[in-house]
Amino acid sequence: MANIGFPLTGVDPFDPTPGNIREIRFAQGTDGGSGGERTVMIVANKTSAGSETVNTIGTPIQDLADCYTRFGRRSEMAWMYRMFVAVPQTATIYGIAAAEHGSGTAASKAFTFATVANGATNLVIEWGGFKLYVPVADGDTAITQAANVVLALTDWEEGTMPFTSSVGGPGSEHILTIVSAGLGPRYDLVIDRIRMTYQQSVATTISVGALTQGTNEDDHTTAYTAIANQGPFYYIVSPKHTTSAPSPSDNGMGEGALMVATQALPTNGKSQQMIFGFVGNSSQLTTVCTALNNVRCKVYWAGENNPWTPGMIAAHAAAIQRSQELAHPGANLTDYTASDTTVCLFPAPYDAADRPTPTEVRTALNNGGSVINFNRFDKPFIQRSITTRSLQGSANDYRAREGHIVSATDYFYDNVYLPRHRATIQPFIASDPVQGEKPLANVQYPNAAVALMRDAIADASGPFIGGAPLLDPSPQVLAKSLASVAVIELADGTSLRADIAAVRHNLKSQRLINEVGPAY
Repeated sequence: MANIGFPLTGVDPFDPTPGNIREIRFAQGTDGGSGGERTVMIVANKTSAGSETVNTIGTPIQDLADCYTRFGRRSEMAWMYRMFVAVPQTATIYGIAAAEHGSGTAASKAFTFATVANGATNLVIEWGGFKLYVPVADGDTAITQAANVVLALTDWEEGTMPFTSSVGGPGSEHILTIVSAGLGPRYDLVIDRIRMTYQQSVATTISVGALTQGTNEDDHTTAYTAIANQGPFYYIVSPKHTTSAPSPSDNGMGEGALMVATQALPTNGKSQQMIFGFVGNSSQLTTVCTALNNVRCKVYWAGENNPWTPGMIAAHAAAIQRSQELAHPGANLTDYTASDTTVCLFPAPYDAADRPTPTEVRTALNNGGSVINFNRFDKPFIQRSITTRSLQGSANDYRAREGHIVSATDYFYDNVYLPRHRATIQPFIASDPVQGEKPLANVQYPNAAVALMRDAIADASGPFIGGAPLLDPSPQVLAKSLASVAVIELADGTSLRADIAAVRHNLKSQRLINEVGPAY
């Protein structure tokens, strides 16, 4: 029987179709087409004002004006795009407008103004880290205040806020109702983050009504299928959110995770990551991340009830990730924050009790949640970026926890090994020549494949990008990687395997200082 090579998942060893097939397996061993550009895909809803066809991938988004024209000024897509481009970089960004549920309803909330103001002040309206100041004059009635707020909200951020407002009819002109620009329960997280407060007491109040929830969640299945049929798109950003365990058929987080895992299989060979945001509590984060348990998925948590939507958090985190991983595919995002050269805009939760505590941080990192935290001045920083993979079966397994492992490994194959392979591949195959026999031109020999992989590993373990390694340069690790390279000659090619280890991040500096002076 002919050699069938090293088995690859889902690949028939007797398939007669020619091809260059790879499989990247993470968390292997006993030790505890991305390309150079890495395109971006944002999945989000449009509004009726946008010209884009739903569930269809068009041309890349050129700029914010193009985004507004195609997806609508108040759309979920526009806000996710804004949060991505807030991090300076040159990126090719695609958007796919996932269709809203045909019978979905919007989320809304009523704000009732009580009486006449007996002094001058400002009404402060907050949403998404933005503040709007609406002047209140002495003698302004409840009806006047409500009408002024509608005018101000209409123009806020040049008319791009993801909601609209209006006052009631006769007898209810003092009641302001704010309605989400999109349909479905995800927009509860838009409306429920609106706050209104007077800067000082002027003998009037605002009563906030209960949230009227949006109904009928949208289905991203068709959008995921379109993404799978094109690309690859290295960073796929999703606004989907749940506080219960996702499933592979949930039309949202679980199905998105399954899609990127499926596309990474050898039969598809696409290097991609799926990025989500999260605004639930620590316990809910654990439920979601352990259900996903996917090395190609990240869930960024910026505390409970964060003013940003999950989609905005995901888009900004993806932009930070991409900006750093383009500079070095193994970038360490630990303690990433705003500086003279970096942007980090995540707003802190309104309530200090909703920010991640040390105990919650540890729980999140042990269960697949990437943590965005805030210092005592409310300055945001990424505490640690990790994959959602924390389990092997029901047991904890953290070998593929650190967030750069996927990026570094993808880059090694796609940008280090594969170009060299393509440049040296020969049209014919033969067994290795015996010692002293001269190799023939245009013939691929198995030992040449081994040498090519070993050279790629050695190069990537040295001063590779900006003087820094891509793979772990530890002598014992490098020696094991080089020794692991093996090849099997097939009747019609070669089958090669290699064990590699991404460069490790320096996350801790522990020091014990003992003072041993004498008693005196």
